[in-house]
Amino acid sequence: MLLALYLKIRGELIRSLRKRAELADSEHRLLAERAETAERQRLAAELHDIVTHHVTEIVLHADALRVTTGDDDARAAAEQIRRVGTRTLTELRDLMRVVTTGARPVPAGRADDDTGGDLAALAAADHAALNVEGDPGTVPAVVARAVYRVVQESLTNARKHAPGAPVAVNVVYPGDRADVEVRNAAPRRSADPALTGAGSGMGLTGLDRRVTLLGGTFSAGADGEGGFTVTASIPAPAA
Repeated sequence: MLLALYLKIRGELIRSLRKRAELADSEHRLLAERAETAERQRLAAELHDIVTHHVTEIVLHADALRVTTGDDDARAAAEQIRRVGTRTLTELRDLMRVVTTGARPVPAGRADDDTGGDLAALAAADHAALNVEGDPGTVPAVVARAVYRVVQESLTNARKHAPGAPVAVNVVYPGDRADVEVRNAAPRRSADPALTGAGSGMGLTGLDRRVTLLGGTFSAGADGEGGFTVTASIPAPAA
């Protein structure tokens, strides 16, 4: 009986120690994750401050040039720089809000020039077939800008890696999200090495992070027929 009691107590003690070790390990991982998150937020805030400062300077100088110049072309260029700079500041603000607070995107109620740009003009510039279904006004501005960036980066990739290939862009707004698909067929001629080597190589990775931050899903890869497909689905909170 004493031996049985000893074995029982010993077994319970071992299980208790294992449980405590597992709990301590979980707490250690949680603290490490919190420290990593805090460091990422600190770096994001620092990057935001630096970029915001310089972009604000660009916007102010462009606005001053727009007002003082007598050249119509220079005035138009300055206005374009001012608008792009202002839009960049808005994107930085919205993304920082999502990164630092985990807040969901703010629903609609935005100006037309706060969506990143004109999808039709973007597709036309690359001779891509564009199909839009639903009302773009049902999604928040930050989602609309993400849609624009997905299409923009996908068209840039197609132009670099699949020259001459037809490209189809499909954007659907079912009401509760925005679905994007950009598909290019197999390239019709060899890509220019100088062109494919340009850029940071982080375009698709950046898109993945942007879409994921907004609570969406992203994928990019070969379609098995020599072409390439990029898809994204981004939730859009109801008003």
